[in-house]
Amino acid sequence: MKLNLFLLRLTGLISITLQYVRHDYLLIKTPMTWANAKTYCEKKNQSLAVVKTADDWNRLTAEAERHGLGVTGWIGLCIEVGRWFFTVYSPVTPLQNINNWAPGQPDNFGGNQSCIAMESNGTWSDYCCSDLKPFICATSEGFINITSPALDWSGSRKYCASHYLDLASPKNVTQNNLIQSFVSPEGASWIGIFRPNWTWVNKDVGSGLPWRYGYPNNVDGNNNCGCLNNSLLEDKPCSRQLYFFCHIPYTVRQQVLKLKIQGDNSVFGPASQAAILQQVKQKLKDHGVERETNVTWRVWPDGTVIHKKSKNEL
Repeated sequence: MKLNLFLLRLTGLISITLQYVRHDYLLIKTPMTWANAKTYCEKKNQSLAVVKTADDWNRLTAEAERHGLGVTGWIGLCIEVGRWFFTVYSPVTPLQNINNWAPGQPDNFGGNQSCIAMESNGTWSDYCCSDLKPFICATSEGFINITSPALDWSGSRKYCASHYLDLASPKNVTQNNLIQSFVSPEGASWIGIFRPNWTWVNKDVGSGLPWRYGYPNNVDGNNNCGCLNNSLLEDKPCSRQLYFFCHIPYTVRQQVLKLKIQGDNSVFGPASQAAILQQVKQKLKDHGVERETNVTWRVWPDGTVIHKKSKNEL
């Protein structure tokens, strides 16, 4: 790749390393459970497919189409069953030492119940996080019930954080019994227990996912793993035997660019160096190659990134 670096209008001598990194997907046509598929990919120093950008989805879809449009295969998307967390006044911590689930709960009804509300009897039930409910905030003096406005779980937490501390998180039986006395008579109230809904195997939260209409639906009661079918996602029981996609990262190549710049000592400052790097990134963007390119300074033996040369050397 050639860039017209003179258009950067920069004036020293620097080296910048461009590392072109991309990844691809490989369909494995050996039916396995989701867990076994994950293990298979990892043994190959790969990963069950993580798909995040539009370009990722295009690559994955192209691999599926190469084997026929009807191909259904696991990808690295799942709900971590039983992995619930307290909000605990900002940082989240795993749920431990207590659980007070109502009978049959949590059931993830409809495939998207990842937030917890306390019932009037003090038990917990999972609900869709977008449901509007009263909620219980933790304050420096105890707890308070908010019935108006009714908010979704995320909105309730933001409200509590801006006015008090956070959503109430019962850390033991005594606290749970105390919080129970603040549950709204109008119905179950949000508390500070949740789980990430759909997450990738690298622990990133799934967002903007292209679900097939009506999915996720948890129709079998344990549809906690995601698969691709005709370019759209469906949730299925993780025990199903399906083909699967491995995620294959690799580096395409590295290229070192050298630029001559002329200027005063300000070019050695972090602000100027950041500006130079930004202009290089913009130039790559203008050429349509920035998406999978890491741009970094190449450090000289003396530890600097800009090497000052004498007039004779220049």
